[in-house]
Amino acid sequence: MRKFSLLCVLALCVCFIGCGKDVTSDNSNQTSTIQKENSDTSGQISDDADDKDVDDNDNDNNDSDDIKIEESITEEQALSSIKKYCHESNPDLEDIEKEGKYEVGWKIDSSSIDQIVVLYRSYTGAKIRYYIDTKTGDTYVTEFAPGISEEEEKTDESFNVRDYIED
Repeated sequence: MRKFSLLCVLALCVCFIGCGKDVTSDNSNQTSTIQKENSDTSGQISDDADDKDVDDNDNDNNDSDDIKIEESITEEQALSSIKKYCHESNPDLEDIEKEGKYEVGWKIDSSSIDQIVVLYRSYTGAKIRYYIDTKTGDTYVTEFAPGISEEEEKTDESFNVRDYIED
């Protein structure tokens, strides 16, 4: 009887562990990278299959690759767009910059093929990072205020940086 009870308890534990809440850290960048690699791989396979059937598609495929590269957001576009966004969100910011009383600035914090991070140092001392998806332009914001918050925290602020790119 004890063996049967012990076996039932172990089976229940295994079930609860398998059905438990999935706790993961923020691996959204890794997930999107994996998904992108998978989509690129499947695209290559289908392109190869199409090349065997029709030789004229070679030029069309190369043109579409060029378009994708041109559509990606550059570091310069990201930086100028974030500045424009900040000025539109806070109209007094331009006056604060001109006064020179407080240190305000923007810089590219990091950059990869998939994401550009722009760091804005606010006149309040807060460090605000804008995480920009170079393909879609989708942007989310984190903020770290030394002495107020212990770590960088994601805000509820999000927008598409393409809305602020100057032509």
